This record gives sequence, C-alpha cells and structure tokens, in this order.
Amino acid sequence: MFDTLRKIWRTGVVTRKTMLADDAPLRFRGKPVIHPQACTGCEACADACPAGALAIQRNLDAAEMTLSYARCIFCGICAEACGDGAIQMTGDYHLAVKSRADLTARLPLPHVREWVAGGGGSVLK
Repeated sequence: MFDTLRKIWRTGVVTRKTMLADDAPLRFRGKPVIHPQACTGCEACADACPAGALAIQRNLDAAEMTLSYARCIFCGICAEACGDGAIQMTGDYHLAVKSRADLTARLPLPHVREWVAGGGGSVLK
C-alpha cells in the first residue's frame, strides 16, 4: 500500500483540464448562439428543429425564445432555416453545468411583440 502511495506522490498530476484542445476539431458543429436583436419571430427555426429544442412564447407585450441545450442535437438545421441570421452555429463545446435547468437559455426578443389589434401574428416594433 505504501508503494502505491509513494508512486502516486512521485508521479503527480497526469490528467489534463480539458479533453479537447482550445479549438474545436475541423468541421465540428458546436452549440447554437441566438442573436435576439436580429430575430423577427417568424418561428421558422422552431418549426425546422427536429428535436423540438427551440420555442417562441408570446404574450401581449413581449416575446421570448427558449433554447434547450439538453434537447438540442446540434444539427444546425435551425441556423439554416433562419432567414434573418439570428441563429449561428459556433465551435463552442463547453456545455458542462451543475444543474439541468442551466441548460435552458431564455432570451427576450425585443423586436417581436404580439399584435393585439390584428388578432394574432407578429409585427416589428
């Protein structure tokens, strides 16, 4: 037992803090990033998402986009479907969190609001 402890003491730390290098591998598709200022609320991204990770909730005076990284399969279809360029795929692969609730991003959409007078639809402010 003392031989094992002595060997551990002499060897020191042999693990790395990150498994991958600082840059993601070539052609790696990391997490999607949403730019709320560019979103018009057309919901094309939410309709195209095969995993149902994107949703847009609206009320009378505000709109909010919800992106669940727990459900996301990082396919990039939402970024391709977004005609406004509000969603971009990045090379970021650091998604470790302490609780499952932290994997859900809730982003207010400042340029989208429910049009009350027209009985539905979305308009730009």
